[in-house]
Amino acid sequence: MFRRFRWNEAEVMKQVMSGKEKALVALFEQNYLSARNYMLPDGASDDAIREVLEDAVIEYWQAVQTQKLRQPSDRFIMEALERLWKKRRPQQNGSSSTGAEEDLKAHEAKLQELSKFMKMHSDACRELLSLYYFEQWDEKSIAEKTGFRAEEIKERVFQCKRKLAQTVKRNISLRNLI
Repeated sequence: MFRRFRWNEAEVMKQVMSGKEKALVALFEQNYLSARNYMLPDGASDDAIREVLEDAVIEYWQAVQTQKLRQPSDRFIMEALERLWKKRRPQQNGSSSTGAEEDLKAHEAKLQELSKFMKMHSDACRELLSLYYFEQWDEKSIAEKTGFRAEEIKERVFQCKRKLAQTVKRNISLRNLI
């Protein structure tokens, strides 16, 4: 399938630095069987093997261009391939992670981050927001628990929510929560 030839490391780097596409193609060809042997047991398709190997070769090219390469090309490419494949491969228990599961994990992480910000506010605000939004209590039940009048619960929740939103807006990583 692929013609086999090997360049020494110095020649590979020289060819890659000078922008020779044939050097990248040769690296792809030289590492294809190793990549295939590594990824096939995890159920990788031929297309997946090619895509991940291409990404690994691109990382190698970037490392050479930025002069951050500290190891032989085949070792660098295989380490990049392993890291990239671990991100993409199906889970070992037979079920692949769905987009919904990943969304749920991301949402849970955001909620944990949001709870950190809630702790920055008064106990009364934290309690109101938790009861109203997370535990979904009605105004009457919240009023009985907190001692506020039922008529003022919505206004107090709104004020606490506004304070929390201002805190979140000041933190760039949480802006997409509001």
